[in-house]
Amino acid sequence: MNRHPTAWTIALIVLFTVVLSLLPLPDSLQPLAFRKDGVGPTLLATLMPQHGRQTLDEIRHAHLDDQTSASEPEALADLLAATPTEVAPKAADTATGADKDKGAGEEKPTAVADADPNFWLRTNSAPPVAWLSAGAKSFDDFRRIESLARRVGASHRDIEEGCRDPSANAAANANPANATGPADDARQATCGQRALDPFFDALAEIEAGERREAVRVVHIGNSLIASDYVASTIRRQLMDRYGSGGTGFLFVDRPTRISGSFDRVGKASAGWNISLLTDRGDRSRQGLGGARYTSKTNAREEVRFALRGNTSAEIAWLARADGGLIDIAIDGKRHGKPISTRGAADEASFTKIDLPKGARELALSTREGSVELFGVTLENGKPGIVHDTYGLPGGTADVFLQADEAIFGAQLKRRDPAMVLIMLGGNESYEMSRGWMTAAKARKTAGDFIDRVRAHVPEAACVVTSPLDAGVRSASGTISPRPFGPEVRDMLREESLKRGCAFWDMHSAMGGVGSAGRWFEAKIMSEDLVHPRGKGAEILGHLFVAALERARLTRAATANDLRQDPPGIGAPERLERFFGKLDALQRKERQAPVNIVQIGASHTAAHFFTDAARTRLAREFGGAGRGFVAAGASSKRLRQAGVERTPVGDWKVHDAREFPPGGIWGLTGIRAEGQPGARHVWRFGIDDKRSGKDPGSLALHFLDAPDLKGRLSVKIDGGTPMAIELGGVGEQAARVERWPVQGASHVIEVTNESQSAVSLFGAALDLERPGIRWDALGLPGATAILADGFDRRALKTQLATRQADLFVLFYGTNEADLVDLDAATLTSHYTSLLTTLRGAAPEAECLIIGPTDRLDPAKGPQALAPSMTLSNATIRQVARDAGCAFWSSRRAMGGTRSMLRWQEATPPLGHRDGVHLTPKGYEILSTALTDALLDEWRAHQKRAQASATTTP
Repeated sequence: MNRHPTAWTIALIVLFTVVLSLLPLPDSLQPLAFRKDGVGPTLLATLMPQHGRQTLDEIRHAHLDDQTSASEPEALADLLAATPTEVAPKAADTATGADKDKGAGEEKPTAVADADPNFWLRTNSAPPVAWLSAGAKSFDDFRRIESLARRVGASHRDIEEGCRDPSANAAANANPANATGPADDARQATCGQRALDPFFDALAEIEAGERREAVRVVHIGNSLIASDYVASTIRRQLMDRYGSGGTGFLFVDRPTRISGSFDRVGKASAGWNISLLTDRGDRSRQGLGGARYTSKTNAREEVRFALRGNTSAEIAWLARADGGLIDIAIDGKRHGKPISTRGAADEASFTKIDLPKGARELALSTREGSVELFGVTLENGKPGIVHDTYGLPGGTADVFLQADEAIFGAQLKRRDPAMVLIMLGGNESYEMSRGWMTAAKARKTAGDFIDRVRAHVPEAACVVTSPLDAGVRSASGTISPRPFGPEVRDMLREESLKRGCAFWDMHSAMGGVGSAGRWFEAKIMSEDLVHPRGKGAEILGHLFVAALERARLTRAATANDLRQDPPGIGAPERLERFFGKLDALQRKERQAPVNIVQIGASHTAAHFFTDAARTRLAREFGGAGRGFVAAGASSKRLRQAGVERTPVGDWKVHDAREFPPGGIWGLTGIRAEGQPGARHVWRFGIDDKRSGKDPGSLALHFLDAPDLKGRLSVKIDGGTPMAIELGGVGEQAARVERWPVQGASHVIEVTNESQSAVSLFGAALDLERPGIRWDALGLPGATAILADGFDRRALKTQLATRQADLFVLFYGTNEADLVDLDAATLTSHYTSLLTTLRGAAPEAECLIIGPTDRLDPAKGPQALAPSMTLSNATIRQVARDAGCAFWSSRRAMGGTRSMLRWQEATPPLGHRDGVHLTPKGYEILSTALTDALLDEWRAHQKRAQASATTTP
């Protein structure tokens, strides 16, 4: 007898339920809340909780499972050795009074205040370490998902690794209940190769620039994977960290046709017959994905795949005695010869084709016989992540074992995965709860399936996860945990570890027994209490990648890389005075601005980085004017930030790189030389529509000399010209003249009325009001060595007018390109430059930013700039010795060769020159820095509050 309810049975049950719900009975006796929510919405939520993503087949098979600042090296060592802490207490641990008498399904998620990301570093937990390899562009997602995870009681859980050596595994796993994850000393002490080593070795090859092919992940599971919600998060985050190797495997159509992810299938014609492993009848020709697509004899069926930049396509099909032909078309044009599928019966076959550059669509169509097709794999030829998903609604280990082993094995081997990820168990626990499956059978089929996978790809890493927690709703609406989830979890753990696989406890990460009810209350679990909604699935994928990354960081090479270039603000205590001034701004006790002066190369000169930082901090503390803007040619970049400069007449801009050391330069290392009669205009606040009356000043920086005759004529806002007489100095010197103004929108126009050329350095608009002022003093191509060669007295004179509270130095990227960079020479010049800066503002503190990741495209697409590591390490040491805080922009980008991933992002975040970022890239990197500064400022506030509380 068929153990699954038939469609007629379901229809009668639904009809009875609807009728009962419409009767005038007490709410507790009504199965559906028609009175509360209405008939239509209630039926829709009950029958189609995913609003179209759950199939009729899934509804019919009710047992289907889960769908849809420790920034210095010594502190980081503690972080790498620590066991993750839970992000929120379990609800059961926090219940009090009457709440303890309620069922598990009624427990509310514990309210946990959002913590800043460095909280995780300070408490030695895993999340930020996992994030580090992705870089700043993923940090917004990190914050958002972490916040939601805390609110629903989810927690980070380590991956436990079995030993790939069976003999060592037998001893280490004799008592698996005592294992503690990566810190399981018994297992690690006897293990030559851990379960995840093959995958992490492949990732290390990407980071070292040694790999030329994709790192493939084969992800097998049930409806949790078929929906692609969890898998898409894993795929996206891994690609953020290691780059994309392409789209991966795509089914011809959604296996259940009316549900699942459109992103993992083609656009198929309606005539394809879909055969699934979960169907009754003949299963003899099923393969890895459990789905096969067959065209009728002589029927012309078609499927189209969007190519999205991929450069190769591999078509997976099944040979048969009466096999037909597959015509291939690319962008509507026939491509190559047709594929004949006639051959030895039931033999897994593959046809690989190269795709023309820029191709947009691949179309396959059948004719002359019947064609059996599995799908198409798309790759881009780059050494990044390819994450295939083979999700089958209703899948269990027993179901997947029904696939033809030869076809299954051939397809799995063909994918050549570095890791196989198995997410099953939910349907097993459901069937056990209904008496349809024994615990012994669940254990045996799970072990047999893992053995099958290991046998066909013995060199691949394998990971098994537990099922989710699921809920059961009574007629009164009470939600109780579905039984057997913990039992299946423990069984899968034992079977995976003893076979040399890794295990991740997704059940506990979700929040343990009863968490399905809490997730439902938070609206991230579907009405069926089995399948997470999109945001819930995103949490699960995120927690899994965090666990993977923490496991990777237990490898010596990766840990050493982080110890040499740790994350976050190094030595933030060196910014205490700066943080104190921010405190005063927040409390409205400070009436003067807080001035940040950033000096650097093209990353600073581009203005995008500093504009984003200034805007971000001004939102928190208020703004205090645009600050200094160099003289020079018109600039669209400045115009986008509300500033316009316009040279009129005969001007020539000189660059300090073109002259020997010792010259007098403006704050950015340039001077604009204008002939008699030439004018230069600066317009500040051209998009600022506020009519503020804040007092302030306009300043002009220029070069004076004894031999100059004449004057400069200065007009402010079109007013009466004011004269600056030239030539009254004893020797060539930098001068700064200042005029009072009100508000943030002004025009200063300077005309050379002398008898010879005059050099202008720049102009500044400063408001004398509480808020942030962030100067951008950058010269493209500059180094700290070059800046230290400026005339020190002229530099100090100009810097003194900027009244810096914090100096930010952002050099090192150009030093990284010097083949013969000498660490001692760089250290000497950097230290000397800092001495000059401190002479101009003795009370100012300093933050040094390390170089961004830099590539050398001339030597290959993955070649690093020759002195990348030396430059970063030297500048970090300078910061330590000089008493400055330090922030590694390369680590914030994601570490070594992260520029590759920034180049490939959509939209691109890094330019193809391997040096500069796009405007969006600068904005993201700047946000990472200001996030770090604000996080450390809040930590400073907490320390101050704690100190005030404990002081008598």
